[in-house]
Amino acid sequence: MPVQAGNAGDIILIGPSSVTQADSVIRNEQGFDKAPRFEESSENPEGEWNTYSIVCDSAEMTVRVNGVLQNSVTDVSFISGPIGFQSEGSAIEFRNLYIEPLN
Repeated sequence: MPVQAGNAGDIILIGPSSVTQADSVIRNEQGFDKAPRFEESSENPEGEWNTYSIVCDSAEMTVRVNGVLQNSVTDVSFISGPIGFQSEGSAIEFRNLYIEPLN
């Protein structure tokens, strides 16, 4: 999922993965499949922190940005594995990261 300004909530599929979204998954300009967010950006202004809630429950994933449901996909083909954070071209900061099992 990109953290690029203005794109928070998009889901980018990298590698041999697949999902189903209520709206269609599209191919982006870099050649990756993308599940676009539902709403206009709910990001805070530059310099302010944003809050993400990403829930993966079995083969379903939901993404909220600052409390706004931005994406929901089903039929997620990978339901376990590593979690990665990536920054391209500029610094990025994370704080208060929590990974919790679903009960």
